Amino acid sequence: MSNTSLPATTLSYAYVDRVNRMFGPDSPIGVFDSHSHLFNAVYSGFLPALKLESYAYLLDFDQAPTLSTGTYGLRGEASFQLGAGFTARLNGALSYQEDRADNPLSISLEHYLTEAGLGYGDLSALIGREVLEGNGIIGFQTPIASPHAFQGWAEVFVTKPPDGLSDLYAKATYGFSVLPLIGKITASVAYHDFAAERTDVDLGNEWDGSLEGRLNEHFIYGTALALYEGGSARPSKHVFWLYATYTY
Repeated sequence: MSNTSLPATTLSYAYVDRVNRMFGPDSPIGVFDSHSHLFNAVYSGFLPALKLESYAYLLDFDQAPTLSTGTYGLRGEASFQLGAGFTARLNGALSYQEDRADNPLSISLEHYLTEAGLGYGDLSALIGREVLEGNGIIGFQTPIASPHAFQGWAEVFVTKPPDGLSDLYAKATYGFSVLPLIGKITASVAYHDFAAERTDVDLGNEWDGSLEGRLNEHFIYGTALALYEGGSARPSKHVFWLYATYTY
């Protein structure tokens, strides 16, 4: 449910009783019976270019009690017009995670993210660092987040390592129109350098790239490539996709 009765504020709440994960229903961790509560508040009344968000994610999973956690955080996003068509973007986030419900582990971990970007027309570039702490037994986990959108498209770090994860990355995108029958094309490239947060051990690096076309408001098609080169005895992983999506 969502409420916008307060000025410049959006309050949201969701109760989650089942989680269908990316591993599929035949996997022992493919489906979670859940008793989870998600709270979110977004405020944009300070400045037109600034958005502040706070959240509390209270997770309780029957099949995975070590992933039953409470996560409390803040996030800020800001964009500024620099003149001559340039736009600057700054993002920051900080959150804290602890054990809850029937979790047998003692968890007290932090996560933080900093990003800075620059845009000009259809071209944008961004650098950032995201850190998820680990205590040697378990890392800061995000079991209901989209695993493909963070820490590389090869999805090597869907489960965060026990010693945590530091992800230093750079990304760039460019959109351009081509022939009418092809539509608008967006090219993206990203590089990630991974290390263990607790021990600073090298965990490899990854290049990601994609070309995505939007023919109209319904049809999207594209290709993508992820090249993860392993570190600290982790095997390398290379993935290639061709895909098409139609929405109505």
